[in-house]
Amino acid sequence: MDASSKKTAFALIVMGLGALGGGGVASADDMGPVIGELRVEGNARTQTDVILRAAEVSPGSHYAEDLPDRVRQRVYNLRVFDTVAVLPERHGDAVDLMIHVTERWTLLPIPFASASGDIYRVGAFLVDSNFIGRHKTAVAGGYYGNHGSGGFIYYQDPELNGTQWQTTLQASYFGAVRERFQSGMSVDAFHERRAEAFWAIGYRIAHTVTLLPGWFITDVRLDAQGGYPMPTVGSGFLEGPTLTVDLDASDFRLYFQAGVQNHLHFESSLAGAGAARSYLRVTDRFQAATRLLWDHALIVQADFAYGTSAALPDIFLLGGQTGSRGFHTQGLWAQRMATAALEYHVPVWRPSWGIWTVLGFVDAGALDGPSGRMGYVQPGAGFRMFLRQIALPALGVDVAYSLDEHSLWLGVSAGLQL
Repeated sequence: MDASSKKTAFALIVMGLGALGGGGVASADDMGPVIGELRVEGNARTQTDVILRAAEVSPGSHYAEDLPDRVRQRVYNLRVFDTVAVLPERHGDAVDLMIHVTERWTLLPIPFASASGDIYRVGAFLVDSNFIGRHKTAVAGGYYGNHGSGGFIYYQDPELNGTQWQTTLQASYFGAVRERFQSGMSVDAFHERRAEAFWAIGYRIAHTVTLLPGWFITDVRLDAQGGYPMPTVGSGFLEGPTLTVDLDASDFRLYFQAGVQNHLHFESSLAGAGAARSYLRVTDRFQAATRLLWDHALIVQADFAYGTSAALPDIFLLGGQTGSRGFHTQGLWAQRMATAALEYHVPVWRPSWGIWTVLGFVDAGALDGPSGRMGYVQPGAGFRMFLRQIALPALGVDVAYSLDEHSLWLGVSAGLQL
């Protein structure tokens, strides 16, 4: 029995008990006002039916005093509106709802740059988070750096033809230098060229949970780099099934997602289907955030990864990212790993165009693989600048104390990060 059926059965039981007690079935007058007409205004590009589906209310349903606030947050969670207002208007036993929105810029050319130690990347994306006005996401972009370059395209439709079905398509090509560091020194490296494509189609089985089975194909080519030996295993064609389980029980705020999110992904390469080798990879990303006093935010992020293959193209790359700040970018190689980050954000400036925050953080992790077995706890601080019109961290700076190198580590990013 699904959640909806359980709720229906529970409601019928309660109504039956009321009848046995002599109370009978409540009349419409006893239940209070109902929703009358629903209207939307201010949407120049976004289709009205997209907004009404997000609102999750229908004429004739029960009206509650907190309903306008809940509808406002549901529509705001689309992340395509700068402001959302829900205005109730009573007419006898019915309450009309006017949903007034002002749209963000959703079709954007976004340059980006990132630097960590002596590794840098620059590039640009063309992003539309409200493609054809129907809350679909389309991205195309490319980047160049001293450790590699490449490009990719991405498309996501969260509600195929207005249903609970959704799909994701992605294709990319890049060439990159993979370099492993130990105590600040390069100890291994190889050059990787990878072309890959991924497709998934799934169904939202509950309000917050989506299942997405899919299939991936990848062609990997490895070359020796910088005098290090040539990897003996790795090059070849890989393919197999995937399964993604997404949980999103969060509400969008301007600079964080309040609530809980989890992204669990399984990927398996099948030698029997023509792949160069078989393996299983499992990754999970969990995030929880809450608003504290004065609009401060406490954010916890945890990442877990497990792989059965020791081939170099199948390893997990850590360093220079949330959970492993204080290490060279992608300078830690692991077959199994777990990281966590605790961040405390304090808004310090709120101009009309965005918000600035300062943050303190602690990153911790444990890993096992080519980089050996190790654990770490590394503190740091930084700041973020978010632009209201595009709802992205437009600029970020982190400074962490590296216990591995006993020195300060600086990470800078502008625009989207790969």
